[in-house]
Amino acid sequence: MKGRFRPSPALFVAGLALALALGGTGYAALRLPANSVGTKQVINGSLLKRDFKAGQLPRGPRGPGGLQGAVGATGATGATGAQGPAGPQGGKGDKGDLAGRLFERYFCTPEFGGPGCASTPKEITAPDQTNANFFLTMSLPAGSYMVTGEVDLIANSPDPDVNPSDWRVQCAARTLGAGYAGFASATVGDLAGEANETTLTAVFGMTAPAAGDIGIKCWRTAGNGAGGVGPNPQVIYAELAAVEVGSFTTSEQP
Repeated sequence: MKGRFRPSPALFVAGLALALALGGTGYAALRLPANSVGTKQVINGSLLKRDFKAGQLPRGPRGPGGLQGAVGATGATGATGAQGPAGPQGGKGDKGDLAGRLFERYFCTPEFGGPGCASTPKEITAPDQTNANFFLTMSLPAGSYMVTGEVDLIANSPDPDVNPSDWRVQCAARTLGAGYAGFASATVGDLAGEANETTLTAVFGMTAPAAGDIGIKCWRTAGNGAGGVGPNPQVIYAELAAVEVGSFTTSEQP
């Protein structure tokens, strides 16, 4: 019979088992699992595809990587998240500059003291604001201003035990005529709890579209007693000061 003889795996294993059984005790420890064949015992070309069980074929080499897929379309914008907590408060900024111009006028009397104080005191006699006259005025050019009016007044009776002075004095620093104003008041006199001398300060802001005048006026009403009594109170010092500012918004509150 021509051709190469190809023994089947089962015949080869059976012959190997018989040889080991006849070889003596020196090979008794070598035990192969049923239907097992060592690598060195396989004749090249003797095993066919049908001799391997399903799933036991050797893994082939890794194939080359595929091409990168196309970039997907941009997804829809997500919903806006909740607002985070407020951050810490920043430091205080530098103080801004005012527009710069200061307008001032004053008078003072020997009773007030100081160099050059030679004016005559202004006696307060008016019973109300309507009848009171401005005793210190000043003209301002058009602009926006913060105005301060200050009045130093006294109520001293030459005979406080017999004829004590007792008055409530009110003063207004304001534009002449209708417009902006600031007010202050105090009780002065010789009665218990009263002071013979006090200072009133009135402040207001104003915007003048054209040049205008401002001034100070004061009037007196009953003090702590049943009615105003004694010598009239007198102004011994008065001052008007207007500082020009860039701009501001006025808002009236009750």
